[in-house]
Amino acid sequence: MKLPLLIFAFSLIGTCAASAITVENTAGSLSEKISDKTITSLTVTGTLNAADFDFISSSLPELTTLDMAAAQIEPYAGATVLTSVSTSEANRLPHNALMGMSKLAAVKLPASLTAIGDASLASTAITSISIPATVTAIGDGAFSGCDALTSVTVPEAVTDMGSHTFMGCTSLAKATVNADIDSIGASTFARCTALTDVSVNTTVRAIGKRAFAGCTSLAAFSFPRALTLIAPEAFEASGLETVDLSLSASLDSIGPWSFARCPNLTSVTLPAELQRIGEGAFFDDNRLEDYTGPETLLSIAPYTFKGDNAINTAALLPEGVESVGEYAFTGLNHISTFALPSSLAYIGNNAFEGWTSLSTLDAMGLDDVPELGENVWLGVNQPGTTLNVKGETADMFKAAPQWKEFNIMFVSATTPNTIEDKTSVDARFSGYDLIIKSNVNILSASLYDSTGIRHAYVEPDDTELTIDTSDLASRIFIVKLALEDGSQPSVKVARRNP
Repeated sequence: MKLPLLIFAFSLIGTCAASAITVENTAGSLSEKISDKTITSLTVTGTLNAADFDFISSSLPELTTLDMAAAQIEPYAGATVLTSVSTSEANRLPHNALMGMSKLAAVKLPASLTAIGDASLASTAITSISIPATVTAIGDGAFSGCDALTSVTVPEAVTDMGSHTFMGCTSLAKATVNADIDSIGASTFARCTALTDVSVNTTVRAIGKRAFAGCTSLAAFSFPRALTLIAPEAFEASGLETVDLSLSASLDSIGPWSFARCPNLTSVTLPAELQRIGEGAFFDDNRLEDYTGPETLLSIAPYTFKGDNAINTAALLPEGVESVGEYAFTGLNHISTFALPSSLAYIGNNAFEGWTSLSTLDAMGLDDVPELGENVWLGVNQPGTTLNVKGETADMFKAAPQWKEFNIMFVSATTPNTIEDKTSVDARFSGYDLIIKSNVNILSASLYDSTGIRHAYVEPDDTELTIDTSDLASRIFIVKLALEDGSQPSVKVARRNP
């Protein structure tokens, strides 16, 4: 009975020993030195080339550990191996070298390595990776789809890092990119849904298309001072809570949809000299409230703020803007008072659709009626919204399609504000005293500042009244009146402080 048990024990020891082997290799001969294709751990010393990696990836499906720290990779030129690789340089992990090895969880790269080829470790099971300090180039998709990888550091020596490098690494929580590179490539971290901590070198000048798109756990990002470009969709559907680009003074352009559909984004600060904000840049960021934008824009691109129904209004449409693109402000249903800049010449289709809370629209700065696309004010209660205009433009607004539907009011410095054929109101300042006169008895008057806060309410039952505004900081006021003839005009008047 003891002999069979002893034989069984030796059999188990033999099996365990065979699962982990060390091979002193000569480039191209690994397939001749390994007969057991079920091994789980392999240490290679000596030299390797692309043919050896072809053997490893295609013939060792159970491999979980690969140690090449003491090996050196030699150049290869010959028959096509791996996926369409027929040549490979020395000290480069060949393109597609270990791609798709779904059980390979631990890899030690050669200490002399200088380049990591395209997709060379893509879709493996690695949980961590130490990139040698000698590496200067990392190819496209080198680690893409490594869904068990939790952290990575890209060393300073790297000057060339391709696109899609870590795309789809769904467990990657921390990434430190010390690489001396000019840009973060397209889709570098796209769909890294666990990424919470990422830093990039201060030398970075551009963030590529979809570089961080779908990084739903990324709440914060420190934007480099040297930044000049944020490419389309760079942070689309990410978890960013704040975007502070105030220190990136050289930033020239934010690409289309770059911060679109960020459900947690509440605050955006852009550099004052920014020249271009692309289409849909902040599309459907429905928690965005605090927005500080540039003062240099000539146009608002289509869909830029569509659906941002929590956003403040002060910086949305700065002076100097000449055109507003289609659907640019659609759905901002919380805004009651809004001012149009004097430079505005065109408003695109549905640009202000859904502004259901709008009660006062200020066009006092306009000398001409802006041209409109279709359905610009769709959903706005235009008859119930006061449109304040200059006296000399009133007739033009009253005749213009999509404008004439508003309750148009105007203030003239030389003539009374004509509300109807039989009613006229004149409002002007004498020092801090606001003097209001009407040819019809004034039953009540409410005084509001430019933010919509009411500061005074009087019932003079007279054709004239005076309101002291010396305690009020605002210089722009709106007076809403109830007159004896049943009309309820509103007038806007500016105060020049004595």
